[in-house]
Amino acid sequence: MRDRHFDGLLSTREAARILGLKARTLENWRRVGTGPTYSRIGVRSIRYSRKALQRYIEEHEQMSPSDMAALLNGFKAR
Repeated sequence: MRDRHFDGLLSTREAARILGLKARTLENWRRVGTGPTYSRIGVRSIRYSRKALQRYIEEHEQMSPSDMAALLNGFKAR
């Protein structure tokens, strides 16, 4: 029986699929201390929460150059 506290936690492979990456990329990011936050459960089990993945995506959203230009044009002095 699964513990309800761990429902929704994702393996490295599942998290990578959501982010459109290879699992190896997330493994490398963990090694260098970047990427989404994760939990280590026991010695080997790495899990990512959906909230952590969503937060990581939101923190790394970028504007296209045309969107940035439009935003900056809105702040020009008249």
